[in-house]
Amino acid sequence: ELTIFVETEILFHIAGYNGELYKRIAFDFLNYVSEINRKAGKNLIRLKYFSDVKLEIESFFYKAKFLLEGKETPNPGGTAMITILNGCTSLSDLQNKKTDFFLLLRSYKIEEELFNDYYNPIYHEYNIISNEISEKISSEIGIDVTDYLKVLNYVSIHRKDLNVSIFENIKYVLLTGNSTTFKISLNELIKKENSVPLATTLTFLINKFWFKLTRGLGKSDFPKSFDIITKSQIILSKILNNTLSEKFEEYKSEFKQGKLTEEQAIARIVNLRECVLKPEEINDETVNEVLSIISEDSINKYVEENS
Repeated sequence: ELTIFVETEILFHIAGYNGELYKRIAFDFLNYVSEINRKAGKNLIRLKYFSDVKLEIESFFYKAKFLLEGKETPNPGGTAMITILNGCTSLSDLQNKKTDFFLLLRSYKIEEELFNDYYNPIYHEYNIISNEISEKISSEIGIDVTDYLKVLNYVSIHRKDLNVSIFENIKYVLLTGNSTTFKISLNELIKKENSVPLATTLTFLINKFWFKLTRGLGKSDFPKSFDIITKSQIILSKILNNTLSEKFEEYKSEFKQGKLTEEQAIARIVNLRECVLKPEEINDETVNEVLSIISEDSINKYVEENS
């Protein structure tokens, strides 16, 4: 049995907010979960999300409301936000999208985790958080890791003293689309020697379930994530949109400092929006333009983050 706690980014993949390619990969995952449960004759694998994730999603839609009212310009590199705002002309449209989103999760049996007693003293021995650990990892990574550790700590409390050296025995794992969360889960201060990390990725689970279902490598119905072109599209899209997000923040700062006029700032932001591409939009016709926008520094940064 396995309970997978799904983070926001993966839930957005399922809803198609990050593009059709991510959605297809997420649906490969959902289909394998469904097939395993069907063969088992019960819900061997359960999909849940923490209340913190629900709050994050609520905040995301609240931010969308703020942007829809014209109080701020959306970051063009934020694909999910742009997708949510697309077609919304009123706050009721936005509310309907949020309602539909949670209905979609329910339709795939992805439910909120109701247990919330993580700070009970009886679970103290399974706690992975301390001020010392938080400060050390924050210093290594260069950002405050408190919120990341909190979610990983929830998984640790659920696992308790289970044999965590074998994936089949872990019972609980966090499915993340955030490279920082995954990186922290592999830190030697968090991951015990020979233990399965508290967090995993969509690609890893798809691979694991694929082989558990005894799929033959000679068959043609491979998961989309196996495809090298798919991997290339995802990597280039991430680097491109991160580069454009950084440019967006740079233009905002220059406008506030008076280095750009309002007209110049608007023109540059409009140009950034035209450059944003979802993974499936990167092909032989657009790839050269993408490569001309992204810099060697951004490529090296991506490689370092994912190494």
